[in-house]
Amino acid sequence: MGLLSAIFGGGGAYKKSIRDLEGARDKELAYWNRLAYSDPLQSSENQAALRQARELLKSNTQRAVASAAVTGATDESVALQKAAANEALEDITADIAAGSTQFKNNAMQNYLAANRNYTDAINNVRIKKAESEAQAMQGLINAGTSLGTAFIK
Repeated sequence: MGLLSAIFGGGGAYKKSIRDLEGARDKELAYWNRLAYSDPLQSSENQAALRQARELLKSNTQRAVASAAVTGATDESVALQKAAANEALEDITADIAAGSTQFKNNAMQNYLAANRNYTDAINNVRIKKAESEAQAMQGLINAGTSLGTAFIK
């Protein structure tokens, strides 16, 4: 009985390999999942770009207001300048959101590929374990057969 438990219970290395693979899979899948469902407008680089665009448009609007005061332009022209600035900011935001679609698609593809790779790796460890158990069993059967044959003779 001790021999059988040593053969079949000796899969600790296989179990550890599977646990390690599952842990790595969970971490990587969490990373890609977080990227796939992230809000692109909250990323630091996009926030910086929006802030810079906002400041540029605000300073242009202030220049237009100051210029209007000097040249005697109408309030409508200042309002048009402000509307154009708001529209430009909306366009920039829409472009960021649209560009993030490809990023999210890539993240989802990486998520699915990582999941497939880890599943394959875990299955390969399980197959190797089953093969080694089968080989050990075959060895036991052969040894038993040899002993039985020796006793019969």
